[in-house]
Amino acid sequence: MDEFNFNIGAVVTCRGDRCGRLTKVAVDPQTAQATDLIIETGVLGSTWLVLPVSAVMRATEEAIDFDIPEDTLRDYPSYREVEYTEPDTLSRRRVITRPEVEHEAHSGMLYPPTFPTVRHRLHEGVSADKAVLERGTEVRTADGAVGHLDHLRVDRETDRITHLVIDRGLLAPGFVVPIQQVRRVQEDVIYIETERDLADYDRYIAREEADIWRDLREHVEELAPDGGITMTLDRGVLRLTGIARNVATKRRLEAASRSVGGIIDVENELDTDTAIVARVVAALAVDPRTELAVLAVASRQGEVRLIGQVDDATIRHAAGAIAAEQPGVVGVRNELEIAPDDATEWLMFRPTREDYPNTGRGRRQ
Repeated sequence: MDEFNFNIGAVVTCRGDRCGRLTKVAVDPQTAQATDLIIETGVLGSTWLVLPVSAVMRATEEAIDFDIPEDTLRDYPSYREVEYTEPDTLSRRRVITRPEVEHEAHSGMLYPPTFPTVRHRLHEGVSADKAVLERGTEVRTADGAVGHLDHLRVDRETDRITHLVIDRGLLAPGFVVPIQQVRRVQEDVIYIETERDLADYDRYIAREEADIWRDLREHVEELAPDGGITMTLDRGVLRLTGIARNVATKRRLEAASRSVGGIIDVENELDTDTAIVARVVAALAVDPRTELAVLAVASRQGEVRLIGQVDDATIRHAAGAIAAEQPGVVGVRNELEIAPDDATEWLMFRPTREDYPNTGRGRRQ
């Protein structure tokens, strides 16, 4: 059977272009058909959208690709969860919340009883008859909880769920439940049959995190032998921070990380020495104190080096201060030499900022 793996948390692409991350799956509880995928998109995952399962072209544990142009995502419904509570009027428990009720009873004053409350959750953007499942949804038998949903396997022809992959925590292997063993799917819980012992289900063992770390470190040591790269791993999502030598290294580090089995997605937040140099050069070029200074800028893991000759100590100090203010700079080695030349005395008479307050022009203050 040809199946889709709907790994909750996997990266989502739209015709090959990254457009979000899978967060939830909408399911028809009556037919066990996966109808919609809810993806997190936008800046910092600020928007949830509902995309039809019928538009999925490919789905592996690492990525899900939709046959949807990214620029048409705005045409799809947004998703939002709304929670509210209401009194549980069917409950036989009546709760008296007033501690002074005995004294008030003697006074002849009556107060209406209060009841336990029931919390409800509405899913805007998804049909009310669908159950919305996410990673961590509880899985139970008649005897109690046995684990939490990790991801779904779906028949790519019918969109019907074929298996649920259940996570039992760090100390026990997960297991795979055929859909035939699922008794009932509800909003916050999935019930499975108890006729079979859990040991009879197929085992699902996610790749050991130690093995993932080993492969990641090998790639980083090869591509960034000088260090400066920090990695954090959270449920298959790798975050890269620090400073790479250049954009090519940043690119190769992300590609190598994505090739590691067990990595679902990579958040590449690496800065680069080339970008840091560009920011410093740009800042020096627009500041009137340093715009005519003949100097060079270099960076190694954010440690910036200023080299060249300037007219006086004021310019030298200003250059160091400007460089230190730029994002990504962790330190400045100011090796600028004070060496006036034949142009220095004529440049001393350049207007100051006070002469042209609206333009920012001027050499010194």
